[in-house]
Amino acid sequence: MTDELRIFERPTLVRPVLVGAFRGWNDGGQAATLAAGYLARLWGARKFAEIDPELFVDFQATRPMVSLEDGQTRKIEWPENTFFRAAIPGANRDAVVLVHVVLATAIWALSLMLAYVLWRPPAVLARQ
Repeated sequence: MTDELRIFERPTLVRPVLVGAFRGWNDGGQAATLAAGYLARLWGARKFAEIDPELFVDFQATRPMVSLEDGQTRKIEWPENTFFRAAIPGANRDAVVLVHVVLATAIWALSLMLAYVLWRPPAVLARQ
């Protein structure tokens, strides 16, 4: 395991599908990120992993969001790459939902997820 990938649980998935929302120029009006977030809430998704943005995000191109709370306290929201899992109601399958994935890190995020989170040894696959 690496410090960049934080796995909170290693879910057992049933016929998983991947739903990804990538921030950036291709997320017109935040349609993808809002839709993925909606599906995650609708399906009762649980966060199971995240990727630390420090090594994977170009902070010159993707800035953290800064806002004021109660007009006094500054709140900083850093870019995140978060993985959720949920059972899709009525579909007899699970979904892995990637929310707020920064486009520049999408390849890294998917590679890390496949390598560390969903990978199972060939012997396990042969028995299924």
